[in-house]
Amino acid sequence: MLFNVVDAFSISQLIIFIRFFLKLSKATVRFTSLTVISLIMISLSYIRKYYLLLTDLVMCSLAEIKN
Repeated sequence: MLFNVVDAFSISQLIIFIRFFLKLSKATVRFTSLTVISLIMISLSYIRKYYLLLTDLVMCSLAEIKN
């Protein structure tokens, strides 16, 4: 639940930043580079979320094996 809130917050902040950047300049080259950067940031946030979930799952399974 917390991860979904964090992802929704970061995506909304990213959309606000893209709108501000588009108002600032109308260059298509800058827009495409900003789009690539934003997609990389979103994918990194999802990778971080699933990495944390996977490490939690591994630690829980190791704790059950020890018991």
